Amino acid sequence: EGEIGWGYYGCLSMQNDEERRACVLQKPGWETAYVNDAWTSATYGYELLFNQTMINALPTVVGAVNSAILQALGGGAIEPSVQIIAKTDAEEARDSATAAYIASNVGALMVTLAFLGMPSSSMQIIVEERDNEVKHMLHLMGVRVAEYWLCTYAFDMIRWVVMSSLGACVLALAGSSSMWLGDMGLCNWLLMVLLGHALLPMAYYMHFAVSEAKVAQPF
Repeated sequence: EGEIGWGYYGCLSMQNDEERRACVLQKPGWETAYVNDAWTSATYGYELLFNQTMINALPTVVGAVNSAILQALGGGAIEPSVQIIAKTDAEEARDSATAAYIASNVGALMVTLAFLGMPSSSMQIIVEERDNEVKHMLHLMGVRVAEYWLCTYAFDMIRWVVMSSLGACVLALAGSSSMWLGDMGLCNWLLMVLLGHALLPMAYYMHFAVSEAKVAQPF
């Protein structure tokens, strides 16, 4: 009981035997440390544990100091070993959620970049037909103005629906299956289709502000 109250340094993993502590004890007021002869003949167990995600210099230094103390106490008979502790369920769940979040955002960025060119490409086709007088020739052949715009809109919407379907597949494969499968996936797909329903007419109105086809794409 008296030894428990002593100050000590260099304390290592110790056995339950009170007579064989793997420590170098120093009582308050002593000028030198006290080492029991029984400790030097004992078999000591030493294990250094550290978080594999927070590797730094401190555990290495502590391990080197304690290894030197063990060598002094045990006569240099040390068999080092390394044991990697598996991640906990919480850490695995956190890493999986982080990976899924990053993958879904990268997939969403790829799909968004693909959709950015859809309205401008539709505008470019209309401007080219106007510059090449294709639309004028269609009107002369009996195609009404309403029919021309309706067919153009139908063609652009078909392209948009195909792009929306491919985009939903990319996002589902990228790790966002919960957002792009089932009822949630159907809602998101319909939202993308409705976005095209709103953007395409706006592109048709904006084509009046473009004079040349080469200006329509970056516009």
